[in-house]
Amino acid sequence: MDRFNHFKPTSFDRRNLHPDLFVQTKLKDVLPAIVKEDSFYQTMLSDLLEAQSVKDDLNKALADRDEVLRDYGAEIRDQADSFHHYFYNVLSLHPLTHPKTAQLISLAMIVSGIVGMHCKLLFMRPRPVQVWPGLLPVLPTPPHPSFPSNHATQAYTVAFLIADALGSPMDRGIGQYLSSLAKRVAENRERAGVHFMSDSEAGERLARNVASELMTTSFVKDDLIVGCKEELLHFENAAP
Repeated sequence: MDRFNHFKPTSFDRRNLHPDLFVQTKLKDVLPAIVKEDSFYQTMLSDLLEAQSVKDDLNKALADRDEVLRDYGAEIRDQADSFHHYFYNVLSLHPLTHPKTAQLISLAMIVSGIVGMHCKLLFMRPRPVQVWPGLLPVLPTPPHPSFPSNHATQAYTVAFLIADALGSPMDRGIGQYLSSLAKRVAENRERAGVHFMSDSEAGERLARNVASELMTTSFVKDDLIVGCKEELLHFENAAP
């Protein structure tokens, strides 16, 4: 007698596919429309390096450091790697109930991270601890250049895309909460001592471009944005 009463699925349940892994299969279609020539990024971001004082950035990072680390230390460490879940919490979603929104967040994170790394290797800015070792970062300094901040680029790209999907300005409604979260993620990297303030400003500026360019691709515009809007507005309207 066969004691193994096995399931007989016809295929893998798509709901269990991690959104990061799904959107990776779309990169070949999306990235060519996003990545620009080096001169484009130099024109977009170079003024931030010229205008910002490293001394001012370091003074900001050191201001009230003990108090800042006491208040934000746990959050800084939690956001050191993936921080998708912060957007999940703000939007009250789960990938099983909001698959398109989760995919949009993942795609924004991955694509903006790639563009951000391209710019890092273009500008090759040293990290704060390389400029002043006495800063004593509370996280290991990442092994790549500082400018722009990829955390800032990724967080703001997500915020811009979702706010756009919902037709929300960035200064009110859900847009203000998404913008506040992106700003907090970016500033936590400054508080950690691994980024300059101008790195965060460059990340926000770059994110506006990445989000705008992503919106020109059919996968984002006709699939993810439409799905995100339906999911979030459906659950919002269904709330008691």
